[in-house]
Amino acid sequence: MPKIVKALTEVQCRNARYIEGGKNIFFDGGGLYLELKPSGGKSWRLKYQRPNGAANRIGFGSYPDITLLKARQLATNT
Repeated sequence: MPKIVKALTEVQCRNARYIEGGKNIFFDGGGLYLELKPSGGKSWRLKYQRPNGAANRIGFGSYPDITLLKARQLATNT
């Protein structure tokens, strides 16, 4: 059964900071998440499953170049 994830807000995305040994992935739901890097960068990624069962990930770009709204649109169109 899939876990229910509370959707991210633009403020949460903006204020997210990398923490050594901490939670550095923020899920938005539907496989979309914001990944934080030690360098301070933030990247949008989508985890999905192929018909043969293999799990894959695709990157949409860095935040704030790709906003939360745009990342959600890209995730639904993929």
